[in-house]
Amino acid sequence: MKPLLISALLLSSVASAQVALLPLDSRPVNRIYPEKLAALKNKETRILPWYRLGRGQTSGDIQEIHDWILRQTDAEVLIVALDSVAYGGLVQSRTLDLPPETAVERLQVVREWQHKTGKPVYASITIPRYPDAKFRERNLTVIREMMQWAKAGAFKDLRVTWDDAVSGSPAVKEAEALKPLLAPNIKLYPGADEVGAALVTSYLSPEKKTVKILFSDPSKASTVIKYDGLPLIESVKLHAGSVGFEVTEGDADLTLFVFNGSATDPRFTAVALNHVKGPLSVVDVNRVNQGTVRLWKDLTTLGRTQQLMSLSGWGTPGNNLGTALSHAKLALSGVDPEKQQETLAYEYANDVLFSALLRPDIRAHFQENQMGSKEAWEYLQKVIPELKLFSGYVVKGAGLPWDRSFEWEFAVEKAVP
Repeated sequence: MKPLLISALLLSSVASAQVALLPLDSRPVNRIYPEKLAALKNKETRILPWYRLGRGQTSGDIQEIHDWILRQTDAEVLIVALDSVAYGGLVQSRTLDLPPETAVERLQVVREWQHKTGKPVYASITIPRYPDAKFRERNLTVIREMMQWAKAGAFKDLRVTWDDAVSGSPAVKEAEALKPLLAPNIKLYPGADEVGAALVTSYLSPEKKTVKILFSDPSKASTVIKYDGLPLIESVKLHAGSVGFEVTEGDADLTLFVFNGSATDPRFTAVALNHVKGPLSVVDVNRVNQGTVRLWKDLTTLGRTQQLMSLSGWGTPGNNLGTALSHAKLALSGVDPEKQQETLAYEYANDVLFSALLRPDIRAHFQENQMGSKEAWEYLQKVIPELKLFSGYVVKGAGLPWDRSFEWEFAVEKAVP
């Protein structure tokens, strides 16, 4: 396995850390993106090295995960994906044959850290996706126990999210059955990979803000959206509430523009954004896992990019809503302006250029089982386009960390004048 290009230097701090993060697995959205959000508030983050975390079918190192948690006594908060602690990662939470009693016993280390330090724990656990999950009732038993732990004070904040609710998935009904166990410090909503970002934001920006929601096609806002299993408007409101936004129809701290297609506007955005003033977040949910290049061209033409607090278009609707709203909430609370621009450039490179342009390009030249090859990685370096929307930055050191084309790992740096 080739080493990842960035993580060793950026993410394995040995100095006294302010935020200890145990992510869902080693993918950049879980491991790198939350660290970038914490850096907006000049917070250092300590993260378990990528090679100790889950990677595809390879489980995270359970013993090292437990030992690492107990070593983080100097951190001011522990943000932890409980699926990593119990099962070794998101993929393993679906397939590992493990009794619920053993999973709960493994999770005792988080409670031990909280008792030992007296510091807050922000945690997440996932209702697994269908049909991959082999032990759904086991997972639900563990989730119920974690909700009881949250009620007893083990977690300051617990997120229970359901992953990829495709047609036929029981996840939405399973979530509904968990509602009697809800408490003020427990939230239940669709998603998975965005939760680390949401927890970072909830810790660093706990104050309330208001958001006004605009849809490019309001007629489809009440349609049940794939992978969330809920009407789009309901998912938007749940994700907004998960990071402290109150939805309003009047003047608001943020306008969230949700691009869900367009039946009438040939430029996609002109009608919806014609009168928008102030901070703006743009979320593209029109196509799963693929940003819409035309949308961003229109935003540039309309002169709206200077208003951007965040943008997203890389994953499922819940993924996109969660990451964009997390970033926007932090940005509104006052952040390092240079790091804010760098994070916007990072989002644009990942959510638009890679998802809409680079991924189709590399798939046209290599089979999926070739994505770990030296030739595929070298080809990727050659075809990275310039960041025209954020021309002050360039992409460096790109690779495919899971040897597949779904996600890449890269850095953005200021361009040399």
